[in-house]
Amino acid sequence: MAAVQYAAFAVLNFLLNTLGARQLCHGLWNNMPNVVAYKCEILGLAPCLARSVFYYYAADRLQFEFEDAASGQPLMRGNVRMLARQPMGAAMVLIKSFGFVKAMRAAAIKTVQTYATNPIGAVLPHNASA
Repeated sequence: MAAVQYAAFAVLNFLLNTLGARQLCHGLWNNMPNVVAYKCEILGLAPCLARSVFYYYAADRLQFEFEDAASGQPLMRGNVRMLARQPMGAAMVLIKSFGFVKAMRAAAIKTVQTYATNPIGAVLPHNASA
């Protein structure tokens, strides 16, 4: 399969519109020990335990922080403005990237479902969809 070319929404376009597309996780964290165990023991992934904090500090602002539970090292932190709907400019870029029909189909999806592929290892000696 050819490499995904850099463009706005390119990865999302690939995952939604390419039959058999999968993600190979490089660095995977979850904040629930039972989910980390499931992803490791059943799915053959290599997750780490994280701590996370989310809080609203204004009516339309969400702040978040993720850190590795074992080392305390920060993984990601930031704050985002919570919008009731996407700006029109983002919709136009999506249409340009996907094409009109695929963009309308993608915009209608409430929850994006994609699959991860495990690295080959002791739990699963072959790639499988997780």
